[in-house]
This record gives sequence, C-alpha cells and structure tokens, in this order.
Amino acid sequence: AATPISPTMLLDQLVAGLLPTEAEAHELVRSASKVLAPLPALVKVEVPSGATLHVVGDLHGQLPELRSVLEVCGLPQPRVNILLFNGDFVDRGPCS
Repeated sequence: AATPISPTMLLDQLVAGLLPTEAEAHELVRSASKVLAPLPALVKVEVPSGATLHVVGDLHGQLPELRSVLEVCGLPQPRVNILLFNGDFVDRGPCS
C-alpha cells in the first residue's frame, strides 16, 4: 500500500499543477470509497454543542477555492469543526 498523503499536501500539489503519483491516486480513491460508498445521497448532520458547522457552496472543481475554504475554516475535525459541501464539487472548471 502507498504511504498516505496528507490532504493539505495533496491540495497544495494539485493547486501547483502537480498530479499525485499513480499509487497516491489509487490510495486516495480507495480511502474515499471506503468512506463514501456506505453513505446515502442525503445525510443528516448533527452539530454537537460547541462545534462549528461551515456550509460550503458549489466548488465546481476549483481547487484554489477549496484551499481558501480550508484556510478560512480550518481542516475538518469530527464533532468539532464540520464542513458541509453543497454538491457540485468536481464537475467543471480548469482545476476540476
């Protein structure tokens, strides 16, 4: 198995125009599939008392905007810092 790449490192590389290695891309797809496959299309999000919920609009694959969101909101942390993405996050744009 490939060594996992951190989300911030991957995002920095993608914004700089550098693609992940084939092994990194396979690991990313495997990891995302494990998390996303069992989820329904619509999920209920519970926000614990004291947690912060950030609702993010359609990104349309614009990685620089994703980087800005993460810089402003911080990385997601379960039950502490929750990011809710409102669909259309990979479907268009030059950085998609």
